[in-house]
Amino acid sequence: MIFRVSIVKLLVFTIAFVGCSRDDRAKITSLVKKKPGSTPAVSPVAEERIVQRDISSSGAGFQVKDVMLLRSSVESCVGPDMLKVTTDMLMPDNLSSTPKGADGRIRFLLPIQYASNDDIIDKERGNLLDLEAGSRTSVSADGLTDTYLRSLETIGNVVAHNCAPNNPNCSCAGKEQALAMMTRCLPGINPNTIEMTESAALLGAICAEGVDGMRTAVASLIASYAFALAR
Repeated sequence: MIFRVSIVKLLVFTIAFVGCSRDDRAKITSLVKKKPGSTPAVSPVAEERIVQRDISSSGAGFQVKDVMLLRSSVESCVGPDMLKVTTDMLMPDNLSSTPKGADGRIRFLLPIQYASNDDIIDKERGNLLDLEAGSRTSVSADGLTDTYLRSLETIGNVVAHNCAPNNPNCSCAGKEQALAMMTRCLPGINPNTIEMTESAALLGAICAEGVDGMRTAVASLIASYAFALAR
């Protein structure tokens, strides 16, 4: 699954550390060391479906979003119906060529693992924190792991692929629109900081590079440490 990986990795790092407060960055840094090796209004319909949960009251001290919170966060960030796998995401069976499709979309999912109309969070559920499964295992880790981040990157790529230029929730060109998106998508992080402003300037500059830049920016934000951890 290759989708603008180098720029995504750069922004994942930047948004995680520059876009967070000092306390947030300290928290994220400790997690990484433990690892191996004006805002657009949310529509009334979307607002009703946003899940809210007091993480600390669960007694488990979860460090990353579980599948329910992750689904809700994606919806409040970019709107509903953005998690479906479409045919033009699937690479050809012979993998001989992957030409760009409409609006610069590229194929990045292996057809032996994914199919059209799959819900990407459901497909990645085994690599995420799934509290609905009834038990916590080493497969569904509650900390920030490489496996969780790889799944989050796949989810971010699907969301970005589904982002159309006329979707206002995907608009992030320029510092102001990028900051509005980050404020909406990372509600647990204080937007009124120099760090967030600097991060928004970087995200907005990449987002301004046409539809490819917009999809890179959206994928990077969803795949970031900050999105995994922020509430």
